[in-house]
Amino acid sequence: MSLYLADAFQELPEIEVRRIQKNLKIILSPGVSQERLKRTIRASYERAGSPLEVLIRLGLRENLDLLLECFGVVQAPVGSSQRADLLRNPYTLWPREDICCLSGEAMDLLCSDPAFRKEDYLLSQISRLGARERKAWERWLGILEPARSERERILRLYRFLGERRSKSPAIDPGMVPGTLRDVFSDELVAHPMAWFYRDVLPFYDCLREEEARALCDRDFAKLEMIEHFKYGRVFLRARPLVLGERTRYSIVVARERGLAAASVAPVVSGERQEVLF
Repeated sequence: MSLYLADAFQELPEIEVRRIQKNLKIILSPGVSQERLKRTIRASYERAGSPLEVLIRLGLRENLDLLLECFGVVQAPVGSSQRADLLRNPYTLWPREDICCLSGEAMDLLCSDPAFRKEDYLLSQISRLGARERKAWERWLGILEPARSERERILRLYRFLGERRSKSPAIDPGMVPGTLRDVFSDELVAHPMAWFYRDVLPFYDCLREEEARALCDRDFAKLEMIEHFKYGRVFLRARPLVLGERTRYSIVVARERGLAAASVAPVVSGERQEVLF
């Protein structure tokens, strides 16, 4: 199911649709185009302010972390206090009584929030990347269908990686090298990553070439690290520039654990709360 409320509302229970309509002060009508509904929903969110600021004000910042660590989807059961907080969160939708999701429209707003883009989430990283890097990453993963917008591309890539993450083992942060040059030398020699260091090719295009080279060389340690990058378990962050030196890149472990890695207790009848902005 799509995480966008505009796409998914017709599949939601009637009581959940009423709760969302009252909360957002909008009408979710099947006669309105999905793109127009998305704009309407985002406008309602924007009137309330930054999602980060709204959730901090409501005392729900940790609740947002719970959702993001699970790629926006949690399933039953967790403690009753966490369930109550998810019900209070104005950016959630409940497609079933045992599944809670962060809406795609809320994720769109988070991706444009400068404070959120500095955080160690994979979603933050994807939103920071330029369109050229996102396209290179999708090509490497075999995602060939054109995206209607960069907003759609960001969330599509994020969801794709979340589905793969749920099938892969957890990564030990202590086993991850600190910088990119610990894995690929930044000396300007004839290896694929040199084109990234020279700002000629996207990072993910160079990684794809490094993957092919490591396979030929049977360099399994390097292949493992490349796979961590490929499936978003780790990502790069440029370090502050030092005069006269090349840009250095830290390797950051993404905070996401896996799709529906946490879970929430089912909602019981009459428990849904109306949390107005």
